Amino acid sequence: MRRVTIAVGVMASILATLNASAGEVTAIELHGQIQESPAPDPSCTGMRFQSVGALDGAPTGAVDWTGGSCVDLIMQPGNVTVRDGSFSLADGLLEGTYEATGGPDATGHVVVTETFTLTGGNGVYEGATGSGTFTADVDLFTTIADVTLIGSLELAG
Repeated sequence: MRRVTIAVGVMASILATLNASAGEVTAIELHGQIQESPAPDPSCTGMRFQSVGALDGAPTGAVDWTGGSCVDLIMQPGNVTVRDGSFSLADGLLEGTYEATGGPDATGHVVVTETFTLTGGNGVYEGATGSGTFTADVDLFTTIADVTLIGSLELAG
C-alpha cells in the first residue's frame, strides 16, 4: 500500500510540473533522512562522506537521495567545513551541489547550514536550475542526518 501511495504522489507531482510553464519559478522544500558513510581522506583534510537516503516534499514527492561530500576538519578549528558536496535525487531527476559549515553540539550532533544549487536534471526537470538553503543535522553516533532543502526551482525554457 505504501508503494502505491508513494507512486501516486510522485505521479501527481510530475503531472503538476508538466503543467507548469517553462521558466516558471516554484518553491522546493524537501525533508528526509540520509545515512552517511565516512572514510578518511587526506585530500579533504578530514573525511569523505558518501550518503544514501530518502527525501519527501514539493515539488518532487518522495525521492531517493544519493550524494557525497568532503568534510574538512581542519580549515576552521572547532567546526566542520563541507565542500564539494553533490547530490542526485531519484537517479538524476534533480541534481545539485552544496557547501556548508557548522559545528558540534553537546548532544553529539553536528549541524551544518549553507547553500545548495540545482544544476539540472532529467525528464521534466531537464535544464532546471535553482538554489536555496541546505541544512543537515548529523548524529555523530549513528551517522544519520536529517536533511532539509528549501529554496526555489526554475524550469528550463
